[in-house]
Amino acid sequence: MAKKKKSKSINILVVVVLIVVVFFIYQKMNPKSTGSSPSVLDAVKSTITPNKESTTTTHEAETILKKGDSSNVVKQSQIRINQVRTKLGIQKLSEDGIFGANTEQAFIALLGKSTGSFTQVVFATQAL
Repeated sequence: MAKKKKSKSINILVVVVLIVVVFFIYQKMNPKSTGSSPSVLDAVKSTITPNKESTTTTHEAETILKKGDSSNVVKQSQIRINQVRTKLGIQKLSEDGIFGANTEQAFIALLGKSTGSFTQVVFATQAL
């Protein structure tokens, strides 16, 4: 009897996993048909745009930013945080691309930690 219950549980788990996989494949193939809001990756791609001085990649958007860093990704993070600063109750950040004490405090207010990636900033600001 216990063997049948275990077998039935495994079958249910397999079916659930297959449904989830099919769902994600369908969303990937038909991103506009779901009617959902843009993904975090879409926001990262649309926010970080290469310019003449630097080229920013999705890999850079995943890089953990910390105090002392200076980059276009830091600047894009500062811009994003400034868009929700009133909800966070923080002062406006200088959008200079330098990860200083004020940016560190903003990360703590937004992410609950002093470091994080641009993708984490995008996700957290969208969740507010």
